[in-house]
Amino acid sequence: FGYPPFGWFGAYINFKDTTNHFNSIIAQPYARQALQYLNNQAAEVTGIFKDAAVESFGPVPPVPVTPFTPADAKLNPYPYNPTMAATLLKDHGRKVVPNGQSTCEKPGTAANECGAGIPAGTPFSFTWYDTPPSASPASSLESESIASEAKQAAGIDIQLQTKTFNYL
Repeated sequence: FGYPPFGWFGAYINFKDTTNHFNSIIAQPYARQALQYLNNQAAEVTGIFKDAAVESFGPVPPVPVTPFTPADAKLNPYPYNPTMAATLLKDHGRKVVPNGQSTCEKPGTAANECGAGIPAGTPFSFTWYDTPPSASPASSLESESIASEAKQAAGIDIQLQTKTFNYL
């Protein structure tokens, strides 16, 4: 009681989407980590929300930061770092083409390979579902931000597709 209500924005990624072996790609921790490195939450809080939001580092909405908030709750395990995202993909067998298309260059399951079920030449590409801009302008701006950053920095092709809130 007494806290303002928390807002929430969530993006929906279909982990069962087999298009271009996406289900196998997103099953790899390095792929999910790379996406987090491409998410410039600080810029979104400042630019989109005019500092009326906070960053979030997990599936649970953030609790307001107070003097009693544990220090580790304030640390982003994957801070915005496009260079690290590209390096992570390269270190796991991907040919990274900024503003182009990242593809699997080294198929296999070794530490320096793309991962199980990902054939050579497989692009890192998927559909990101979001509500229409009229329903949530901030949500659309956040989605556009991550899709743009992913393409520019790491050659990840994220196709934005709007769906109704009920569909999502």
